[in-house]
Amino acid sequence: MLDQLLSSSLIRKAYQISKNNDQDMFLVGGALRDLYLNVPMNNDLDFLVKGNVESIASDYSKLCKGSFFCLDKKREYYRVVINDPDEYHTIDFSPILNGDITSDLRGRDFSINSIALGLSDIFEKRLLMPIDPTGGLSDFENRIIRTSSHTAFNHDSVRILRAVRFARKLNFSIESHTLNLIKENMKSLLNCPWERIRSEFFKILDIPNIPQSLSTLDQLGILPLMIPEIESLKRLGQGMHHDYELWEHSLKTVHFTETILLNMNDHFPQFGEYLDKYFQQELEIDIQRKHLLSFIALLHDIGKPLTKSTKNNQVHFYHHDRVGTKINQEIASRFKLGRKTTRIITTSTLYHMRLLNYRSTKHITQRAMYRFFRDLGDASFDTLVLICADKMATSKSPTDNNEHLSIRALANNLMDYYFQEYSKSPPKSLLTGNEIMEILAIKPGKKIGELITLIEEAEREGRITTREEAIKLISSETKKNN
Repeated sequence: MLDQLLSSSLIRKAYQISKNNDQDMFLVGGALRDLYLNVPMNNDLDFLVKGNVESIASDYSKLCKGSFFCLDKKREYYRVVINDPDEYHTIDFSPILNGDITSDLRGRDFSINSIALGLSDIFEKRLLMPIDPTGGLSDFENRIIRTSSHTAFNHDSVRILRAVRFARKLNFSIESHTLNLIKENMKSLLNCPWERIRSEFFKILDIPNIPQSLSTLDQLGILPLMIPEIESLKRLGQGMHHDYELWEHSLKTVHFTETILLNMNDHFPQFGEYLDKYFQQELEIDIQRKHLLSFIALLHDIGKPLTKSTKNNQVHFYHHDRVGTKINQEIASRFKLGRKTTRIITTSTLYHMRLLNYRSTKHITQRAMYRFFRDLGDASFDTLVLICADKMATSKSPTDNNEHLSIRALANNLMDYYFQEYSKSPPKSLLTGNEIMEILAIKPGKKIGELITLIEEAEREGRITTREEAIKLISSETKKNN
């Protein structure tokens, strides 16, 4: 462990800055936690500083040829960003609380994050002399998550989500007193900024075995606190076509979504490499497409409880996709998600039943494929994976399910059409909006856009190729609707 610290150029440079400024500096945070877990050290470092933090951060950024900025002016938190050819590093500098390192560590979230190493001890004495006022080293050995103090959640309730994240990520257990503190302070979580709640929640969705994380959050009462709509999913039967009740089906859909994302080549052999990169796209800070799709998978049937009906002893959920779209719009708003992210959620929810209309056919028409991508836009691939996972989650034998296999074949056909036809630059419309208004003697409005779409569809399908044919098409359409 000492050798790793001594060989780190980033830590050595921090020590150099501390000596030049005659300031004590301590290593804390995730990199130190990694070392005690015997895993490769994280190059995103956290240092506690006595003295002028801004000056230290500025000097460090110059030495490392990086850039620095203020994270929190009130608390004097600064970040240095270093763009190496192969890696991206963030180095954070914070002041020591009241100038007392022990007091600072006691005020942190969990014992395993409340350990510090003095840089002078490392580089001058060549010794590991951990400052561990809350028993973090013992908790590493016992593999438990424990708060550093009984007021840890009072200072910051988002730490409740962090407790679950660390427990799941490290495969640790949350000790009993900390569990009691979670239950006592849980409702105060809703008083925190939703941007921070969202960030922690989506970090949890980045940990393997997402259904287990969701079940843990549910059992602790945290998930229904954030998304009370899920309570109506529980103990709701879905009829003869489903092997699972709705809540279990939702978790199974999350499971199969994760399975597909991890084994893309098995499900979409021709497009696996492209889709792997596609789902790694960052839509917002801490939210990649793959995280968002797991979120959508959990909530895709959220409209079913309000639409359940029985006819001829058969269970139906008519228009649950439309109802679910409105509910998920509200949930996205609560989580302070951006417009693009919200649009993907609502579009995938609205159209997650789309392919079921074609599952009994051996061939889907070019017009239907065109309209699929036209209507779903930026949510097309997300929805295709969701549809496949949703179908797998209906049966206890998903790999032997003929409907699942037919849906997956349709999804592959759609992707093939997208890359072979749809993704190619569409031809310029044979008629402009102004020309349409002049030809038909109509005023600007929604109708113009509909007619342009009609022309573009006909062009893609090869039904028209000339301006004259386009005029004939829109004239005929207009007469038919008058």
